[in-house]
Amino acid sequence: MVDITSAEVLKAEGNALFRDKHYDAAIEKYNQCLTALGHFAGSCAAQQEVADPPSEVSVLMATVLANKAACLLSLKRYDECIETCTDAIGNDRSNAKAFFRRGMALLEVSASQRDTEPLEKAVSDLFAALKLCPGDSTIRTELEKAHKLMGKRKPLTSISKKQDIRKAVPDASDFPTSLRDFNYRRSPDGIDENLVIFFHGLGDSHQPFDKLAGSMRLPQTACLSLSGPLLMPLDLGRCWFRTLNEQLEHIVPSASDRSRVDSLRETRSHLSQLLLTLHEKYGWAFRKIFLFGFSQGATVALDLALHGVPEPHYLGGVVAISGGLLEEILFEMLQDEPIGKGVNRTSFVLTYGSMDDLLIRAVPEKTVEYLRSNLADVDVTFKTFPKRHEMINNEAEMREVMSFFASKLFMRNLSKQASDQPGSNMAEVESIRDGVITLKS
Repeated sequence: MVDITSAEVLKAEGNALFRDKHYDAAIEKYNQCLTALGHFAGSCAAQQEVADPPSEVSVLMATVLANKAACLLSLKRYDECIETCTDAIGNDRSNAKAFFRRGMALLEVSASQRDTEPLEKAVSDLFAALKLCPGDSTIRTELEKAHKLMGKRKPLTSISKKQDIRKAVPDASDFPTSLRDFNYRRSPDGIDENLVIFFHGLGDSHQPFDKLAGSMRLPQTACLSLSGPLLMPLDLGRCWFRTLNEQLEHIVPSASDRSRVDSLRETRSHLSQLLLTLHEKYGWAFRKIFLFGFSQGATVALDLALHGVPEPHYLGGVVAISGGLLEEILFEMLQDEPIGKGVNRTSFVLTYGSMDDLLIRAVPEKTVEYLRSNLADVDVTFKTFPKRHEMINNEAEMREVMSFFASKLFMRNLSKQASDQPGSNMAEVESIRDGVITLKS
């Protein structure tokens, strides 16, 4: 029979003993606590993949097991610590401390055995812990140390005779649930040095932008085309944040209606987690990630670059086609969040159609003004082209975009390994027809 009251008392006694560094005595109290909860060793280890929310007893059991694991870690009983943490995770997969302590124990096992397998498992556990607690500096520090160890013992990327330097293809299960509809293209030349993320416009999907990414053939650059997290009503496609009210009418920007801003910020939080995953698990440096957005996607890309990157990091650049920041923010209807200190190192290029009948010119112009007034010495370019509210359909605009990438992408010098200086000899645009780009040979 479960006795939660007695279990809470025993847990508190165990915690007090742990604080006093009486680890063996604390383990004994934790064992008594687990008995009161009806636990037996390994009872929930097989439940790790269960998707149902854990019960109150399971959550408490996982907490106690994680505390016991901390004692075992301090006593350098690493195998027992790993087993105990696995049991804790089986009870509650949201217990970050269990993932963290199992990761730390695996690091010690790896060090003693000089084996990369436990090291790789440790990185996976520390990454899982960081996903649960993205603001925890201790977890982040240990994960960075583990990554460095992997680099010394077993390079994460290798150069073959064909100089093929690839990063792993992202697994959809690593991304937030709302952002799992995407396509990933590796660099056409086998060198994944940069990453461009594409954001489509209102009512579209990632597929046309995946084709655009293939046509651009950016050197040493992989491309990730995402579909928006929200389904529009009446099967009108996908979007990045709310634009229609309950009457299916477009929401008019106003200081009294925060629905667009709140919806955008929710999407930002998911995209921020995706960026963190790309950085921590797949090895993409933030400054080598670029964003390309059209219309509503341009709004999302600009917002993400300004507010969605953890300090002191910053993104390489943003291309915003026929879009800008939300009007609610631009025209001072709502108070916006402060911008990260490192964002002034991000480069921006915005383009606008002189015949645009959906987006008033003041929006991109005010966006440029906003960037220049809030970011010291920011590199921002604004160009107008003869077109309506549409994606790139002329050679001049595509040349502007390709010139931007040519000056900003990081190029790896294969004779000297990775370069920290952007700039490349990119092929020039010869023509663009029906969305297909032809580059000069």
